[in-house]
Amino acid sequence: MADYTDAPTISVEPEGNDFVFTVKYTASFTPDDLAFQDGFAESVALFESDKGSVGGGFSDDHIINQPIRTYRPSAAIQTRTFIFKVERSKLDTELGGEEIYAQVHFRRNANEPSKVRNSAILPLAV
Repeated sequence: MADYTDAPTISVEPEGNDFVFTVKYTASFTPDDLAFQDGFAESVALFESDKGSVGGGFSDDHIINQPIRTYRPSAAIQTRTFIFKVERSKLDTELGGEEIYAQVHFRRNANEPSKVRNSAILPLAV
């Protein structure tokens, strides 16, 4: 069954009043996964950690979700990438610096639960 090969990564570049985020994850797929006709669904959300650790608390600030995308894997190991802009004002959730992390979801397009994995924290001065 498909699974992450390691934790997702997150990076960011400023662009005017926005930030451009790049989130990547690598997944491994079995021959059964590769033959699955309905493919996979994936999405990513950004959070600001209020406890200073990934998933540090129930009060982590949800920043944004990216739309769900579907795809059919073409190799046994595949790296997937999300690139998207976020307005600076959406990232400014508290006084001082922000601690941003990405949460990636992916699953077969079937009645199965998503596999969820968080990136490391990315410190960000807004």
